[in-house]
Amino acid sequence: MQSMMRKALLEQEPVEIIYLSKDNVTTQRLVTLHSMNEDEATGYCHLRRCVRTFKLERVLSAYPYQFRIKKKQLYV
Repeated sequence: MQSMMRKALLEQEPVEIIYLSKDNVTTQRLVTLHSMNEDEATGYCHLRRCVRTFKLERVLSAYPYQFRIKKKQLYV
């Protein structure tokens, strides 16, 4: 998962994540990453419309946003 997020960071492609907050609330986020280290990823959250920092241990899943678009196009 982290390698896919690093690739999205390098290519400046949005990534869709399922994130678990510190209050145990699960949300689906579209994020354009700005930076990433061993513990956190920082990027523009399209849901909250601001730059946010996400703890990688709380990211439950992540996949490239383009994958979702291509998948939908297969069924049109």
